Amino acid sequence: MVGLTTLLWILSALFVAFLAARTLGLKVCAACAAASTTWLVLLVLLVLGKDVDPLMIGILMGGSVIGVMYLLREKLPEEYHLFTFPFMATLFALVYILLADAHAERRAYLLLAAMWAVFIALFSQRGNERMKGMVQKIIQCCKNW
Repeated sequence: MVGLTTLLWILSALFVAFLAARTLGLKVCAACAAASTTWLVLLVLLVLGKDVDPLMIGILMGGSVIGVMYLLREKLPEEYHLFTFPFMATLFALVYILLADAHAERRAYLLLAAMWAVFIALFSQRGNERMKGMVQKIIQCCKNW
């Protein structure tokens, strides 16, 4: 079984490898690349029937979800930061579906669709003075805590 010690060795080795690759011009965050590569490899091993703890994969994937969320917040114009929460919830649901070896409940899909519909409606009304304040509060939430 791939245990915590093995996981930490893999993460450390990949972190050093990706740091070295940066000197060759690869423009990636070494920590993010190490975590993503590790969970991808562990996921493949799990699918191949190897004894891998899905909890470790889930923790690494959750870290990647948050990393992608912050990357998008950095790269996208501020007005699109409104979609941070539904994007994060959708990625968490996808991680669950990948790891649970089961299909999510239909209600989960409906909830995600409703969530996206609400946020798209808010986005479309962001010019409306009444809605503008609410949209700004949602966008500012991650900045002012």
